[in-house]
Amino acid sequence: ISTDVSMPNPFFIPLLKRLATELGVEVIVDEPSQGGYILLPNGQRSYFKRMSLSVNPVGSARVTGDKGLTLALLGKEGSIVPLGVQSDLPEVLESFIQENQGPFVIKPNSSYQAKGLSRISSYPELPTAFEKAVKFDTTVRIEQEIVGQHLCAAVAYGEVYFIYTKQPFSAGGM
Repeated sequence: ISTDVSMPNPFFIPLLKRLATELGVEVIVDEPSQGGYILLPNGQRSYFKRMSLSVNPVGSARVTGDKGLTLALLGKEGSIVPLGVQSDLPEVLESFIQENQGPFVIKPNSSYQAKGLSRISSYPELPTAFEKAVKFDTTVRIEQEIVGQHLCAAVAYGEVYFIYTKQPFSAGGM
């Protein structure tokens, strides 16, 4: 058994579920990403990713840094999330393209600020987009593109302090 917390461990999730049952707490798990949160009776949450448990009661950078896990948890809470899959195999992404309507967004699963992101319309563009994304993370995510506003929020201690719309960079002339 590996002690590397970044590697999947087949024993951690079942052990965590058993322990949660004994303690009377609920565990919400996204099995593919091996992450989720422990819901305490007072509503407090402690997030985990693989074998790394966060002591931050309102979230974890490690969890939110994983796009697939974040979307899975948001979907379980009832939020509308983009249709997508993630994999380290281009064939999985190719199957998604064949089964769904484009345009698509290809991105590294754990990158931020659009690093490695590409917008494609069809399969012939996939190899280039995959190579761009895999430079930042070996797991690559493909989603159907959603046109809309990019919202950002500041949350601390369970309180939303502000929400703003992120605008694309532009430079005005004189």
